[in-house]
Amino acid sequence: MQGLRCIALVCAVLASTPAWATYVVPSGGVAISHGEGFRQITGQTTVAVGDAVVASPGGSAKIVYDDGCTEEVKPGDIATVKPASPCNPGAYVAPAHPARPYIIGAAIVGGVVTAAVLIGGNNSSGHKKKSKNEKPASP
Repeated sequence: MQGLRCIALVCAVLASTPAWATYVVPSGGVAISHGEGFRQITGQTTVAVGDAVVASPGGSAKIVYDDGCTEEVKPGDIATVKPASPCNPGAYVAPAHPARPYIIGAAIVGGVVTAAVLIGGNNSSGHKKKSKNEKPASP
Protein backbone atom coordinates (compact mmCIF):
# COMPACT_ATOMS: atom_id res chain seq x y z
CA MET A 1 0.00 0.00 0.00
CA GLN A 2 2.92 2.33 0.72
CA GLY A 3 4.22 1.77 -2.82
CA LEU A 4 0.84 2.72 -4.25
CA ARG A 5 0.84 6.00 -2.34
CA CYS A 6 4.34 6.77 -3.57
CA ILE A 7 3.32 6.08 -7.19
CA ALA A 8 0.22 8.26 -6.84
CA LEU A 9 2.32 11.09 -5.41
CA VAL A 10 4.87 10.90 -8.26
CA CYS A 11 2.08 10.90 -10.87
CA ALA A 12 0.41 13.90 -9.23
CA VAL A 13 3.67 15.86 -9.13
CA LEU A 14 4.47 15.08 -12.77
CA ALA A 15 0.99 16.09 -13.88
CA SER A 16 1.00 19.40 -12.01
CA THR A 17 4.59 20.63 -12.33
CA PRO A 18 4.78 23.76 -14.50
CA ALA A 19 8.59 23.99 -14.28
CA TRP A 20 9.05 22.60 -17.81
CA ALA A 21 6.60 24.90 -19.54
CA THR A 22 6.63 28.35 -21.01
CA TYR A 23 3.15 29.81 -21.18
CA VAL A 24 1.17 32.86 -22.28
CA VAL A 25 -1.20 34.80 -20.04
CA PRO A 26 -3.61 36.76 -22.28
CA SER A 27 -5.59 39.89 -21.52
CA GLY A 28 -8.12 40.88 -24.17
CA GLY A 29 -7.63 39.76 -27.75
CA VAL A 30 -4.59 37.49 -28.03
CA ALA A 31 -3.80 34.79 -30.59
CA ILE A 32 -1.00 32.24 -30.86
CA SER A 33 0.38 30.19 -33.70
CA HIS A 34 2.12 26.84 -33.29
CA GLY A 35 2.95 26.93 -37.00
CA GLU A 36 -0.52 26.16 -38.37
CA GLY A 37 -1.97 29.70 -38.30
CA PHE A 38 -3.15 31.91 -35.48
CA ARG A 39 -5.95 30.93 -33.12
CA GLN A 40 -7.55 33.07 -30.44
CA ILE A 41 -6.86 32.13 -26.81
CA THR A 42 -8.85 33.17 -23.77
CA GLY A 43 -6.87 31.59 -20.93
CA GLN A 44 -3.35 30.64 -19.94
CA THR A 45 -1.85 28.51 -22.73
CA THR A 46 1.38 26.49 -22.91
CA VAL A 47 3.68 27.47 -25.77
CA ALA A 48 6.92 26.14 -27.25
CA VAL A 49 10.05 27.69 -28.72
CA GLY A 50 9.20 29.35 -32.04
CA ASP A 51 5.49 29.85 -31.34
CA ALA A 52 4.23 33.32 -32.24
CA VAL A 53 2.04 35.45 -29.96
CA VAL A 54 0.10 38.45 -31.26
CA ALA A 55 -1.97 40.95 -29.30
CA SER A 56 -4.82 42.70 -31.11
CA PRO A 57 -5.74 46.34 -30.43
CA GLY A 58 -6.97 46.50 -26.86
CA GLY A 59 -5.26 43.22 -25.95
CA SER A 60 -1.96 42.31 -24.37
CA ALA A 61 -0.15 39.23 -23.13
CA LYS A 62 2.73 38.07 -21.01
CA ILE A 63 4.99 35.27 -22.13
CA VAL A 64 6.16 33.63 -18.91
CA TYR A 65 9.36 31.59 -19.23
CA ASP A 66 10.17 28.60 -17.04
CA ASP A 67 12.51 30.68 -14.88
CA GLY A 68 9.69 33.15 -14.10
CA CYS A 69 10.92 35.84 -16.49
CA THR A 70 8.12 37.60 -18.38
CA GLU A 71 8.05 39.28 -21.78
CA GLU A 72 5.26 41.78 -22.51
CA VAL A 73 3.34 41.59 -25.79
CA LYS A 74 1.65 44.94 -26.47
CA PRO A 75 -1.22 45.63 -28.88
CA GLY A 76 -0.07 45.16 -32.46
CA ASP A 77 3.13 43.32 -31.43
CA ILE A 78 4.05 39.85 -32.62
CA ALA A 79 6.47 38.09 -30.28
CA THR A 80 8.20 34.78 -30.88
CA VAL A 81 8.87 32.44 -27.95
CA LYS A 82 12.64 32.38 -27.50
CA PRO A 83 14.78 29.31 -26.72
CA ALA A 84 16.28 31.09 -23.68
CA SER A 85 14.79 33.42 -21.11
CA PRO A 86 15.24 37.06 -22.15
CA CYS A 87 16.18 37.84 -18.52
CA ASN A 88 19.24 35.60 -18.75
CA PRO A 89 20.48 35.78 -22.36
CA GLY A 90 23.86 34.18 -21.61
CA ALA A 91 22.36 31.06 -20.05
CA TYR A 92 22.83 27.61 -21.51
CA VAL A 93 19.99 26.68 -23.85
CA ALA A 94 19.01 23.04 -23.58
CA PRO A 95 17.91 21.44 -26.84
CA ALA A 96 14.17 21.46 -27.44
CA HIS A 97 12.41 18.28 -26.42
CA PRO A 98 9.18 17.97 -28.43
CA ALA A 99 8.65 14.48 -26.94
CA ARG A 100 8.55 15.79 -23.35
CA PRO A 101 4.71 15.72 -23.11
CA TYR A 102 4.79 12.10 -24.28
CA ILE A 103 7.40 11.22 -21.66
CA ILE A 104 5.25 12.76 -18.92
CA GLY A 105 2.18 10.96 -20.26
CA ALA A 106 4.06 7.65 -20.38
CA ALA A 107 5.18 8.12 -16.77
CA ILE A 108 1.59 8.76 -15.69
CA VAL A 109 0.26 5.76 -17.64
CA GLY A 110 3.06 3.60 -16.22
CA GLY A 111 2.13 4.68 -12.71
CA VAL A 112 -1.51 3.85 -13.28
CA VAL A 113 -0.66 0.42 -14.74
CA THR A 114 1.69 -0.31 -11.83
CA ALA A 115 -1.01 0.73 -9.36
CA ALA A 116 -3.54 -1.52 -11.10
CA VAL A 117 -1.14 -4.47 -10.90
CA LEU A 118 -0.48 -3.81 -7.21
CA ILE A 119 -4.18 -3.49 -6.45
CA GLY A 120 -5.04 -6.55 -8.54
CA GLY A 121 -3.19 -8.87 -6.20
CA ASN A 122 -0.70 -11.65 -6.71
CA ASN A 123 -2.70 -13.74 -9.21
CA SER A 124 -1.74 -11.75 -12.29
CA SER A 125 -1.72 -14.79 -14.63
CA GLY A 126 -5.50 -14.70 -14.98
CA HIS A 127 -5.86 -18.42 -14.07
CA LYS A 128 -8.25 -19.56 -11.40
CA LYS A 129 -6.50 -21.08 -8.42
CA LYS A 130 -7.56 -24.62 -7.57
CA SER A 131 -8.99 -25.16 -4.15
CA LYS A 132 -7.84 -28.12 -2.04
CA ASN A 133 -11.16 -29.91 -2.50
CA GLU A 134 -11.42 -29.41 -6.27
CA LYS A 135 -10.97 -32.52 -8.42
CA PRO A 136 -9.00 -32.34 -11.66
CA ALA A 137 -11.09 -32.25 -14.84
CA SER A 138 -11.59 -35.54 -16.72
CA PRO A 139 -10.13 -35.76 -20.25
